[in-house]
Amino acid sequence: MEQKNIFRIKIGHREELATQNLIKDSSIFGEKIISKNNVEYVEWDPYKSKLAASIRNGLQIFPIVKKTNILYITSKIESTILHISNIIGENGRIFLYSYNNEDLEKIISDRNNIRILNDVDEVQSKKVDVIYVDVNNDNEVEKAINHSKRCLKKTGFLMIILKKDEYINSSDNAVGWLAEQRSGLDKIRSKIKQLKMDFDMLQEVNLGINYLGIGPFHKNYIFAVCRYR
Repeated sequence: MEQKNIFRIKIGHREELATQNLIKDSSIFGEKIISKNNVEYVEWDPYKSKLAASIRNGLQIFPIVKKTNILYITSKIESTILHISNIIGENGRIFLYSYNNEDLEKIISDRNNIRILNDVDEVQSKKVDVIYVDVNNDNEVEKAINHSKRCLKKTGFLMIILKKDEYINSSDNAVGWLAEQRSGLDKIRSKIKQLKMDFDMLQEVNLGINYLGIGPFHKNYIFAVCRYR
């Protein structure tokens, strides 16, 4: 995946993902800020961001670039929104809708390219380039898919995190983490089948694997990217 606004920064002996900070000294949850050659970067931790984990695990389709307009639907704000804000720049826009009662104004107070929505359909007339969805339960996933049909441009992109059932199939002959990866996928397959009615599925990334060998990033999740027909 080539993306000019995502960097790999050496921190000690480690190479970490980072984005160039749009606003000097700005972070949301105390993310590490690194200055190199008078340029400020923010570390993008894959354990704290499912989008970063998907990049680490081989995401090839990345439709978020400068000036992108995004509808961001979530149950809980994580550092992902900071990095998307950095990537799209001052002329892009994040329309944020959260199912949680967090103090959103305080969290994103210095980010002028993020607008908080009271109702998702506020962007229906604008039509966005990308919808990013990270929600907790199936009902919210259903709502997000319906929102996509109303608010997404034709051939626009849906980036959605899907959660597996949290159990291990004891009849599976595989052992350890492989059994975990195989288990709980029926619900994922059902959601993918539903998405394929209106979207072309472009890529699915298993976030339960960490090719760095340290431990799974988000073991119960699949990251899916699809294009609206």
